[in-house]
Amino acid sequence: MIQNNPFLESFYKNFGIPAEAQQALLRDAEEVQFSRMEIITWEGNTEQYMYFVLSGTQRSYYVHHDKEITFMFSYEGDVSGIPESFLLQKPSEYYLQALTPSKMIRIHHNTFQQLIENYPSIAKAKSQMVEFVLEGLLKRQKELLCFTAEERFRAFMKRSAHMLQKVPQKYLASYLGISQETFSRFMQSIKI
Repeated sequence: MIQNNPFLESFYKNFGIPAEAQQALLRDAEEVQFSRMEIITWEGNTEQYMYFVLSGTQRSYYVHHDKEITFMFSYEGDVSGIPESFLLQKPSEYYLQALTPSKMIRIHHNTFQQLIENYPSIAKAKSQMVEFVLEGLLKRQKELLCFTAEERFRAFMKRSAHMLQKVPQKYLASYLGISQETFSRFMQSIKI
């Protein structure tokens, strides 16, 4: 059983989860660690866990014509995993990889489903998490479809400049849909 920690306390507060539901959530959760560059979820496997990131940085990516396309990052304080595979219990089209040594708390899908059935506050938290993910995906879709490469770079730097210290530039370039050379050129020429 996982003991309370600052991340979970913040999670409980943000989603209004009462003490009884907190204890139920912790009862079957487990702390896990992943090595640098370790694949957590493989394409074709069904995501069995939802993760709460205690430390480390992870990325989700898709392989298209032997090219890795990064579409999401998670790091300390985030919920992580492959959401559509976890929620729908269907094989993942994506990989989840630890970019740095990572410590997480994970909850199995079956346990999470029972918690949703037994605790309305956890069901509400799930709904809010899905809304948050959807909002982020729509914003990202707008940037990819409507913004120029430079506008995407500038928006990213305003929102997530701290990622430069956590993630290799090749993954950031992939995330932005630009080449590594363009990313490097922007780094040198654009001051944010």
